[in-house]
Amino acid sequence: MPPGEEPEPQSRKRKRPIEHAPAVDPQPQPQAKPRKRSQRPRSRTPPEFWDNLSRVPLCRRALREFDRRTVPPVAPKPPERYVLKGDLVKQLKCFSRHGGPDLRDIRGVSSINDRRSHANSFQYPEQKTEARMSQSRSSRSQIWSGANLSNASSRQSTQRTTISSKDPAFEQAIIDAGYYPYGYEYSDDEDTPIPNNIEELMEERLGQPRPSLSPSHFTNGDFRNFQRENMKAKTEDRVRSDVFPIIRGKAVIPSGQSEKFNHLTPLAGNISDAQPDYYNGSRPAQLHPDVRSNLGPYIIPCTDTSRPLLPNFFTEVKGPKGDAIELKLQITQDLGNGARGMHKLQSYKQKNPTYDGKAYTLGATYHSGTGTLQMYAMHPTEPARPGGDPQYHTTQINGFHMTGNRNTFLEGATWFRNARDWAKEKRDDFIALANERVDGEEAPSPDEPYLASFTASSQNELSITSNTTHQDSESSTDELARDTDLPRKRHAKSRQSGRRKRTTASSSAQESTAVESWTFAKWRFHCFRGETKVGSQKDCPCDVWVYNKDGWSNGGGKQWCLWELDGTMDYG
Repeated sequence: MPPGEEPEPQSRKRKRPIEHAPAVDPQPQPQAKPRKRSQRPRSRTPPEFWDNLSRVPLCRRALREFDRRTVPPVAPKPPERYVLKGDLVKQLKCFSRHGGPDLRDIRGVSSINDRRSHANSFQYPEQKTEARMSQSRSSRSQIWSGANLSNASSRQSTQRTTISSKDPAFEQAIIDAGYYPYGYEYSDDEDTPIPNNIEELMEERLGQPRPSLSPSHFTNGDFRNFQRENMKAKTEDRVRSDVFPIIRGKAVIPSGQSEKFNHLTPLAGNISDAQPDYYNGSRPAQLHPDVRSNLGPYIIPCTDTSRPLLPNFFTEVKGPKGDAIELKLQITQDLGNGARGMHKLQSYKQKNPTYDGKAYTLGATYHSGTGTLQMYAMHPTEPARPGGDPQYHTTQINGFHMTGNRNTFLEGATWFRNARDWAKEKRDDFIALANERVDGEEAPSPDEPYLASFTASSQNELSITSNTTHQDSESSTDELARDTDLPRKRHAKSRQSGRRKRTTASSSAQESTAVESWTFAKWRFHCFRGETKVGSQKDCPCDVWVYNKDGWSNGGGKQWCLWELDGTMDYG
């Protein structure tokens, strides 16, 4: 062979992989297109959800459930098998030796055959990687082939979902559970329930003017700025961050924003958790731990128990393209959670639930597309049948066009902020009432060692009393002070006239057989005359030493605290 032709075989071997490179790296394979349709398996609503609805709405989920119940599944028929005998076996073997049937007309088969025919040929590293990726794609595409459809359907049947406020079935679910949204049509012979305190609330509280919204504080320029922010907010997030804070104003009330209520018992089965855009509650430390433990699934909204509890004021907002029907259902769910918690706390440790016909839960919705603020209230009524759950009714109490002019804005913002303050007052009242009922409102034991307190005599002079019995009536006040190590005022004037005051107090204590003393226990201030309890209140008494056996947290653990008339506190 001529010397010039020797490198030709080597060059052909090097060109062979390059010639077949398109087979390894083909154009996008047609079989990859069905992968776009292989989405995550659609979750299925449990059948009992539809069985519990009094009226099934016409929606996609309902139609899928109807098909599941009425259309029987078609099982794939197994392929027919034939038994080859005699010459047919020889013909089949001969046919297979010649390569079998020609499958090049079937889409995607030619590239597979080409890869198999050149499996032993040389390939560059990048070509091997692409071949492996192609094989993995083809194996994943076989998951949704006809042979595995039964497995896919079984996976779909096991996944379940919850109904959100966007689904038409959500409204019927909460109605069947006894939570009626505003505008619900009751029967012809039944009047729409209205709270007994709605007129009093509207006339005496919510419309009262506020200094922060006076014309001198909220000018026309402030209103025009609100209009501009409302027009610029194109999304719901922008409305929450830029527009709604102008309506809300500033407040020191505990609040939360866009927090999922994942600790509360759902209002109805298989519905999603509420997630109000804004809500107000109380600090967990205000409520007795026993009450929090017993009513936790109804008054503690979040699994993060440090968040505000017992929410009874809510706000839901929507952007320009927000759905008004969804907005109404969201505020109904929020109000239902709040009204149920307030009713549980109001009836805590009572023989029978309390139904006074009054609303203690308020809410508002704001739609930036229309610039409307709507105010709602919800109140419970007795169950429709004995042994059932209470029914909760939503009432619209007012509505305002916030972007119309400054006067309508000021009126709407005034109602909103007054409603927030009024809801806090009702929360505080219910919390104080529940704290009183803990353990039957038992007073602290008078046998606690050296339970002593400073008391105020009729002349507003400070005197000293102790729960120990004084055998010697002639013992001086100074001796008692040394025995109990009681605190005394740390003012210069008090130190100068301390001896005179103690002498006066001693004579006053000898003249009266029972002296008033104050203690703090079970979240209340208790007043004793001798060893007899004469009263209890939630507000701290002024100019009186109060004893706390657990120690005052703000006073470094000291057990005595004196509230001065000017608001200052002294610990001892």
